[in-house]
Amino acid sequence: MRRRLYLPDEVKQSIRGHLERSFQEALDGVDSAWDDEDTITGHWGAKVQIKRQLVNVRGRTWGWSIDYRKFRGRGPGAAEAALGADGLIELTIDDIEVSGRKTALFQSKKESLQDPKLVFQCAALSTWREAAFVIQYKRDAFTAFRLDDAIDAVRRAPNHRHARGAQPLQKFLGETF
Repeated sequence: MRRRLYLPDEVKQSIRGHLERSFQEALDGVDSAWDDEDTITGHWGAKVQIKRQLVNVRGRTWGWSIDYRKFRGRGPGAAEAALGADGLIELTIDDIEVSGRKTALFQSKKESLQDPKLVFQCAALSTWREAAFVIQYKRDAFTAFRLDDAIDAVRRAPNHRHARGAQPLQKFLGETF
């Protein structure tokens, strides 16, 4: 059964602030990673990953952290082939009375979602439908899509200007996730 993770506003603001800063840093340095999609993923993952941060909320100390894992995508037995995911991102929350963890799998694409493999990758990810998404890397923005919106983007004409459901990745992680 899916349980909503309670977060006080102060903790949400702390997480969102980190996401905004880390994604700007990732974008500022994306040119050095641009040649390879997996390198871009490692680049932003290293920026967004953060050890336990403490936030005082009305006299109670809350802790939060973000972890990231990149799955092997090449060679025999690669996890990406079985899961349809490039990796995962995980938020951990704790205080005296509450602790929780929220994890999502992701598939990423550089520049365009017009990759025929994406439909099959999204189908594999659909086992975790509510906890999976697709990232589109562009030099000026990283964008997140729900699985249905990513599949829809693959099916549409390659020159279609705006894919439905696109959100800045930091907003998706800070609000939707």
